[in-house]
Amino acid sequence: MIQIQYPYNVKNTKISKEDFNNEYYDFVKSFVDEDKLNIQLKIVCENLTFKTLVTSDFEELITLKTKIENSANKDLISSLFKNKKEFIYSKAQPSISEFLMKYNNEMNLKSCHYCNIDFINTFNEIDEYKANLDFLNNANENELEIILKENKSKLIFDNRPFLKIDDIKKISGIGFKTFILIDQLNLESFKNHFTLDHFIGKSDFPYLSLSLYNLIPSCSPCNTKFKHSKEFKIKSSKDSNFSPTSQNFSVGTDIDFKMFFDVNEENSTLNFNKIKSKNDFKVKMQNNTSKEEIDEFIKIFKLQGRYNFHKDVSFKLLKKRKAYSDSQIKEIAGITKRDILDVKKDIFGSVIFNEDENNEPFAKYKKDVAKQLGLIY
Repeated sequence: MIQIQYPYNVKNTKISKEDFNNEYYDFVKSFVDEDKLNIQLKIVCENLTFKTLVTSDFEELITLKTKIENSANKDLISSLFKNKKEFIYSKAQPSISEFLMKYNNEMNLKSCHYCNIDFINTFNEIDEYKANLDFLNNANENELEIILKENKSKLIFDNRPFLKIDDIKKISGIGFKTFILIDQLNLESFKNHFTLDHFIGKSDFPYLSLSLYNLIPSCSPCNTKFKHSKEFKIKSSKDSNFSPTSQNFSVGTDIDFKMFFDVNEENSTLNFNKIKSKNDFKVKMQNNTSKEEIDEFIKIFKLQGRYNFHKDVSFKLLKKRKAYSDSQIKEIAGITKRDILDVKKDIFGSVIFNEDENNEPFAKYKKDVAKQLGLIY
């Protein structure tokens, strides 16, 4: 339910959309016979190239998909992206993930773009160390092997501790080049906590398997367990608003979470102060449109049931709201000489009030509940 933020959309960004697309193209072109591909693609569409296919906006991909599907050369083009054993994507996937990890901060990869429940962050598998000397003296064997070659890491491990970096020169087997490498260690080894889902499935449309704007950073349950091979009914570019890669993505606003304070009466608006337990209320996902695809989105990713399991998130907000009325919050702000909004952030969590935290897990859920509780408007 979160639109993907690309680096070129970030304020004061130094990278253009063209630069971003070109860099991605450079990552994936080594996995194909581009000249052969371009010959076949031009048979389908005069101006169609591999670069166009992998860097076109999602809306354009829908149009290209239609043209290719109506071509007599469809199967031939598909075979260029998938042989009998595997997809080219399978070989390219690590490089594609590496590319996205490079822009982790700019893309603000925090929670799944489909469900906004599970984390999809990038993390450093090396623990935090003050400096290289601290790392060399205190890192475990596995961390040393990740950063250094196995034979060098064993030499370091067997001869530590070191009082200074220069002490490493005294170790037999550590040459000058290795010393320079150790002296300038980069203590970063990043891994990702996301999977990449093909919004338009790669099984039926292999030629879109490498397309940047067909790839959705998502949690494993959404990708492999719930969506898996299920496909959205995309008839034209008008249906592009269901893909988080699309500039027209609207699912986040088309769906609202609403609390009902009498589980037997969905239209009940009883005073929330009467709620004593999680059994006294429910939170329903509401389709604010007439689009059947919104209901399909909720159904495919099992969102209602998954959010029901996390009802304690809204219950905690509700309990805090019961404990802190507007007048009490104002009084606390006066006593502490702080802004009312800052006091609210401390009590209820900053994610409710900050737009730049929309990618945090449960952000949409918390904001909708907070509106109903009168915390935001």
